Amino acid sequence: MTIKELLINEIDELKETDLEKVVEYVKFLKVKHIFMPLKNYKEKDYAYLYAQFEEEDRELAEIGIAEYSKQLEKED
Repeated sequence: MTIKELLINEIDELKETDLEKVVEYVKFLKVKHIFMPLKNYKEKDYAYLYAQFEEEDRELAEIGIAEYSKQLEKED
């Protein structure tokens, strides 16, 4: 029996509430690599990523400030 078949058999026996936990864990497994740094990245690679996200964060902050200003004007 394969691991997948074993897993399916185990899942078939679970209660609905436990199935919700399994779904959440499977979702986590699919994306955990995004949050865990790769060991073969070099410092320059991280610098590029930080710069890229810094620009995106700044743009989002500017949009947020503009929206906040509009809301303040409405209050006055």
